[in-house]
This record gives sequence, C-alpha cells and structure tokens, in this order.
Amino acid sequence: MIQSTHIVCHVKSSKEAQASGDSPSYVEKSEPLSVLAYINESTKWVVSGIAFTILISKRDEITAWCIIGGVISAILCRMLKFVINASRPPNARKSDPGMPSSHASTLSFLSMYPSMMLLEHSPGVEVATSNVALACSLVAGGVFLTFLRVILGYHTWPQVVVGWLLGSSVAIVWQYMGVNIILPYLMSHAVGRWGLTLSTCGFVALFAVKNVLRWAREER
Repeated sequence: MIQSTHIVCHVKSSKEAQASGDSPSYVEKSEPLSVLAYINESTKWVVSGIAFTILISKRDEITAWCIIGGVISAILCRMLKFVINASRPPNARKSDPGMPSSHASTLSFLSMYPSMMLLEHSPGVEVATSNVALACSLVAGGVFLTFLRVILGYHTWPQVVVGWLLGSSVAIVWQYMGVNIILPYLMSHAVGRWGLTLSTCGFVALFAVKNVLRWAREER
C-alpha cells in the first residue's frame, strides 16, 4: 500500500551492504507521485473554481440547480461518514471517517449531472457526437481523480466506490426532478425564480464557509 507521496527504492541489498561495510542506502524517487499528489490537492480548488465560473457566466436555472444539488450531495455524504464511522486506510493523512469518500461523491455528482444534460435530446433528434465525447470525458476525468484517492492512500477501494455510487445516484435523481418537475414550476413564477436565486446564493455561501475556509486552513 502506498502510504505517502514518496517511493523509496532499495539500492543496495543487505548482503552488498554487509560486504562493503556500509549501511543499506536508499534513494527517494518522488516525482511521479508528487505530480499525482499535486493534481489531487489542486482538484478541489480547480473544480470549485470552474463550477463557480460557469454559474456566474451562464446564470441559468440548470446550472443553479446543479450547484445546489452538489452542495446537498456533499452534506449528505458527510453525514453518512459520521454515521458509518469507518476508518481510513492506515497512515492516511486525515483522521476523520472515510466511508464514503467525499471527493468521490462530489466528483461523481459534478461529472454525472452535466454529462446527463449534455446527452439530453428531443425524441427523434440524435445527440451530437461532440456532446457524447464531452460527457464521456467528464466521467472519465472524474473516475481518474477518484482513483487518485486510493493511490495516494486517502481511501480504500470500497470507500471511493460507495462515494461514487452515492454522488451518481443523487445526480440522476436531482437532474430528473429538476428538469421534469421542479424547475418548470419555479421558472413559471416570479417568486420561484427569486427563490432559486436566493437558494443558490445561500448554498454557495454555505459551501464557502464550510469547505473553502477549511481547505485554506489545512494548507497553512
């Protein structure tokens, strides 16, 4: 199991060390995992920044509904973590419960929801090839970033699989409810539109207070 971002390679065997009178020596080769660790650590900032940028630039109900759902999914995942209270792998850098993985849940939600929107189409109209390719890329990217949580020792495979299934399930239900039931109703009433706007602002503020500030403290 990989327990840190350094790979320690044995250079001299114990017999060689004894024959030469030297103690066994080691060489640290950290470049490959250092790159993966950097990608992992920057993911939360990059993904959050992209989501916020899209929200500000598009300012539509679909994006707002996605952001609200993403925050609710993250809250649900965190609640389940402390209910299940399963430990992370030995020597993990974090000591809080690890089942299900919050990163896996968030990444699956934020890759599945837009992917489903990209694949939305009217009966008899084919989905554009570019939309299919982009949807597949989003899901593949989410899977890769989730995979890093196991490689870098933050989670076990069951923890990330359950997190991914949780986020995906919430995304499917949330997208269906929004597109087919809730958003049409809200957008047909001025009060509903204002309610969606204020709710989005509230959930973004909650996310910033509960997560962004904590991330900043962790990196000090």
